[in-house]
Amino acid sequence: MGFDLNAPVIPGRSAAGVQLRQSINRVLESNNPTDIEDRGEVTVFRFGEVSLFVREGLIDQIGVHGGYSGTMRGVAIGTKIAEVNRMLGPVIEDDDDNLAVGGIHGWCFETTEFTPQFSEPSENPDATVKEMFVYLVRK
Repeated sequence: MGFDLNAPVIPGRSAAGVQLRQSINRVLESNNPTDIEDRGEVTVFRFGEVSLFVREGLIDQIGVHGGYSGTMRGVAIGTKIAEVNRMLGPVIEDDDDNLAVGGIHGWCFETTEFTPQFSEPSENPDATVKEMFVYLVRK
């Protein structure tokens, strides 16, 4: 099973053809990570445009970046914050300092650097999405 770099990004479920809660061993059967980082409770496996965050052997979060071309409701790597606002609603910073859109759970993103004099997403309409993350929604 290779990664599908055109697969849709589905909040709280999947990206790159990988499902959340899937065993990392299944992925490792046919993919070799370029880097593995132990962060204590979470281990990050990096595979080029895809990063998998693993807890207790199961994929807990999926990150996509670089040449990934799949979208989340039209938002792709390279989309400007102004466009995210127009397509999905106001961009906010969540409790973990991730950029998100209110009401869309299980998805967040990071952008290119903000204009230094501004710190709010609404003040940086030209910053572009550089990474998107799908994660488990904990109740």
